Amino acid sequence: MTERDTFRRSEVLYRVARGFLQRYPANARLVGAENIDLTRKLLSDGWIVTAAGDHKSLADIYTIFSAALEYKFNDLPENARVVMGVKWTRKFPTSLVKRILDVVETVPSSIPKDKFPDRDAINQRAFDQSHNSPDGRFWIVTPEGTRTDGVMEEGKLGSKEFWHGADNSTEGRLILPVAVEGTENQWPKEEGFRYFLKKGRFNEAIFIFGKPVKVEDVDELAFDLAKGDEELFKVYQVQVVMVLIASQHLSSMYTEKFRELVKHIDKLPFFNP
Repeated sequence: MTERDTFRRSEVLYRVARGFLQRYPANARLVGAENIDLTRKLLSDGWIVTAAGDHKSLADIYTIFSAALEYKFNDLPENARVVMGVKWTRKFPTSLVKRILDVVETVPSSIPKDKFPDRDAINQRAFDQSHNSPDGRFWIVTPEGTRTDGVMEEGKLGSKEFWHGADNSTEGRLILPVAVEGTENQWPKEEGFRYFLKKGRFNEAIFIFGKPVKVEDVDELAFDLAKGDEELFKVYQVQVVMVLIASQHLSSMYTEKFRELVKHIDKLPFFNP
């Protein structure tokens, strides 16, 4: 199966959403703007770039788009393929995002299969779209697959399909690591959208964009760490990306699970340029 040829954004909903964000912006700080400019160039050169970030809160998508408008990099998310779980894409009002953004649906393993008997087929369609991605395509994925309580969690093994091509190919593919801090304070789990809009959005969130890294280099390091264990190699293909994200964080409070691995490989030229 090849990628969908047509994504038809609702211009009315898009204008409404953009106007709402401009009227009610979230407090966001950007670090690594030079890597956004670099990403644009790499996309224009034909690289397929997957932005992989950690997921702290329901505020993540709202605040990153608010930041994109403020810092003028909205061209990237607006033209991206955004990987989202069916929990958000199939209920109102969050389902409206599919009419504004080019969304690729997945069913996380945390959802019982009896609720989605076609889970494997849905996920495979998503993987196929990534594997057959055209050159110059920008993807957005959160490898953890679910929001956390601030600290980073392990990435889901299936997430690696969104930065690889068919048959685990790495040709022409890059990872853009993005660390997220503070959105868990903007929209805590126990609060609703009203809290976020009236109070939470004024708390500062930080988005840290790292330097794009070749997926080929990620896999080479994963292979070395696995020491010939094929199953461990699959784990490290995701873990190394999580460490790339962890290494961008300004505060170590988020990255306890990955601290030792960061120490182990942070002197590698591609990892911490």
